[in-house]
Amino acid sequence: MPDLSLRRYRALLVLVAILCLVRVFFFAHRYAGESLQTDFSAMYFAGASVRAGLNPYDNNAAHDLRYWDGAARYRHSRYLYPPIVAYALQPLAMMPYPAAKTVWTFASVGVLAAAVVLVIKAAGLRLDATRWLLAACVMSLLFPLLPLLERGQIDALTLFCIAAGFHLIFARRRDFLGGAAIAAAGFIKLQCFYLLPLLLIARRPRAAVGMMVGIVVFGLLQLLVCGPALTRQYVFEELPRIARHGEVGTDAMRLDSPAIRGVNATLPPGDAIAGGRWQYRYTLLPEYAAMASLVPYARGVINNVTKIRVPSTAVSIPLLLVALGTTWLILVRRRRRVAADNDPRVRLAFIATCLIIVLLTAPITWTSNLVWLAPLVPLILFGPASPRLRLLRIAAIVGLVLLILPDILAPGVFVRLGRFGDVLGAQYVLAQLLILPYTLATAAKS
Repeated sequence: MPDLSLRRYRALLVLVAILCLVRVFFFAHRYAGESLQTDFSAMYFAGASVRAGLNPYDNNAAHDLRYWDGAARYRHSRYLYPPIVAYALQPLAMMPYPAAKTVWTFASVGVLAAAVVLVIKAAGLRLDATRWLLAACVMSLLFPLLPLLERGQIDALTLFCIAAGFHLIFARRRDFLGGAAIAAAGFIKLQCFYLLPLLLIARRPRAAVGMMVGIVVFGLLQLLVCGPALTRQYVFEELPRIARHGEVGTDAMRLDSPAIRGVNATLPPGDAIAGGRWQYRYTLLPEYAAMASLVPYARGVINNVTKIRVPSTAVSIPLLLVALGTTWLILVRRRRRVAADNDPRVRLAFIATCLIIVLLTAPITWTSNLVWLAPLVPLILFGPASPRLRLLRIAAIVGLVLLILPDILAPGVFVRLGRFGDVLGAQYVLAQLLILPYTLATAAKS
């Protein structure tokens, strides 16, 4: 009788897993076919601009609508990444935009799945078929997966680079190459460089050296491929602007383009045209809390209390130092050498702690970035539940539920707290804060 019940349970789980997979591919197909996918459009047309010999940081719609991403309204483009990423995107830009965005969307699903497997293998965690199915079902329900696909974000690729790095470090014992792989993620999203001191906390100096050497090598490669002029422009002109304004800008930065005005005048509300010819809905997602970093909320408190507008980096770095100091004290107090521990749950917990610290302390973390947390689902579902960790695990489960739920605060992105203004609003920040103590305590084997 127990065997029969187990078989029925597994059969039901297989059915649920299939339905969850169908759901993911349904949204991927819908977003690829109907949504502008604003983040991918910025990257695609940056690659197209590079192919045409144009500057990827300029809004080249001023010269030719074929290079308009459908959303840029300023003289600068909405492309935010280092120039080497635009050069790497040139093969995609050779395809028509509808084909390229379809390839990108479905590839993102596959790359994310591969990254999750790599992280779990890096930790050495062994899951039977039943647990894999249950974990996959929960991962597929995480809300950040939807904005990742709908915006066409690049976070699956950054997670894959980080996962490959940790797999080389922990599973293959090739620390130097692992650090270099993590450095590659930093040249896609700069906040990945925050992982460098965490490698030192894990007492993996060769991995840290590999990451530093990787930074130098990728930097030289960028100079050779993109040229010193574009690299210098990114570092000294675009980065300060991006740190201050992101994709937008001041009224003085707006682009006065009769061609863009003419196109927009013909569009129904909520539509956009990419490349001057492909019409899509600007977004298919309802309003949700887009920010998932602690920095904007801490900055909001500081700005409202002191009446001084501090830059994001001035808040991000101190928060990172506090997180690093806390992690170091806890691990040193427990005399843990995480990377040498044979317990897979300790390694997975340390990797999860690293990812959460980067997400919480980065100047900008979008909700779609939280797909990085998918690999920690098995830790929360099947991790240690000792009496000391019981309350922390319950808090982590609550955090996981918050990651699954669509933004319950929508349409308001923030909660107003009197004179402190718009602070502490996103449930996804709270979710990370609930999960972090459990991952840190598990990494310390508390």
